[in-house]
Amino acid sequence: MISQSRSTNFLNNNNNSQEIDEIYSESIRELQQLYFEKITPLENAYNFDYFGYSKLAAQDIGARPMVLLIGQYSTGKTTFLEYLLGEEYPGSYIGIEPTTDKFTAIMCGPEKKIIPGHAAAVSAELPFTNLQSFGTSFLSRFQVCKIKC
Repeated sequence: MISQSRSTNFLNNNNNSQEIDEIYSESIRELQQLYFEKITPLENAYNFDYFGYSKLAAQDIGARPMVLLIGQYSTGKTTFLEYLLGEEYPGSYIGIEPTTDKFTAIMCGPEKKIIPGHAAAVSAELPFTNLQSFGTSFLSRFQVCKIKC
C-alpha cells in the first residue's frame, strides 16, 4: 500500500483557482470554435482525412496532455505511477511475474472506477475515440482507470 502522506502527489495541487479554471474553459471553447469554423472546412476541401489523420472531436481539443510510460515487464512502471499518484489506482497489481496485460490510461474523476476500452473509445466525454481505428483486439486490452482527485 502506498503512503497517503506523500508530498509528491501532484494531482492534489491546492494552488488552482476558480479564475484559472474559467480562463482555461473559455480558451478551450474558443479553440474548438476556431477549429470547427476555420480548420475543418480546409480539411474537408483537401480530403485531409484521406491521408490517415482523422478529424478532431471536441473532446480531443479539450483533452489534458498525456504521457506515455513504457518499458520492460517488472521494471517498476506501476510502482512509479503509484508513487506519483500517492495511491494505488484501480486495476493495478504488483507482483514478481509479468502482471500488466493491458494498456491503461489513468485520469481524474469523481470516483475510482475502471472503464473498459470499448466503452472508453465510444464515450463522447473521453479523448479516446481515435483508438477505434486499432480494432477490437486492441480495445479489449485497453482500459481507463479513473481516480478521485
